[in-house]
Amino acid sequence: CVSVEASGTMRLFMDGIQRECTDGNACIGGKGTNGHVPNRLLRSNSYIGRSNHGNEAYLNGSVADFTLMDGFAVTTEAEAVAIMLTVPFTWTFPLRTLEDEGTSVASTGNNPGQWAGTVHAGAALGPGRLPGTQALSFDGVGRTPADGQHISIAGGTTVGGSALSVCVWVRWESFGFWSRIFDFGNGVNSDNIVLSNTN
Repeated sequence: CVSVEASGTMRLFMDGIQRECTDGNACIGGKGTNGHVPNRLLRSNSYIGRSNHGNEAYLNGSVADFTLMDGFAVTTEAEAVAIMLTVPFTWTFPLRTLEDEGTSVASTGNNPGQWAGTVHAGAALGPGRLPGTQALSFDGVGRTPADGQHISIAGGTTVGGSALSVCVWVRWESFGFWSRIFDFGNGVNSDNIVLSNTN
């Protein structure tokens, strides 16, 4: 999970452990950087596995259970699990199942149907976190929207203006140049909300 509080304090959790934060307390793995609350607006170019920047890599790895909590900042992993489906303005992509012969995925949660995602360039289900589970697998090979495996969210997303959290299970197979888990924005350097590896 990655979260930002209304105050701008940011937290990152990996494998249930808080790795970075910006308030100087209980941080593990680094000091982090000062955050800010994203502006509330429509981000028309909202992607999973793809960047808004044309020269950056597509994700090479697997993603499952992408959950966004608008208006809530996760401070512990226990909160993320307990509150995931009860906080207002919550959307979940259960990326363990695909619809329309593997070309789309729909959101669930408090606002069913709020998001509809299109699966591009043949991204397909593969092994998940536990035996017998599945996740959506991206090969990271493509370099354009036509051949790069990713999900685009129809109509974009309208989030921000207050606390915000995104929780997702992800496994990178390799790190590409600034490859994204997600990138919600309106183009290059235009109100982007991003989670990626660094170069």
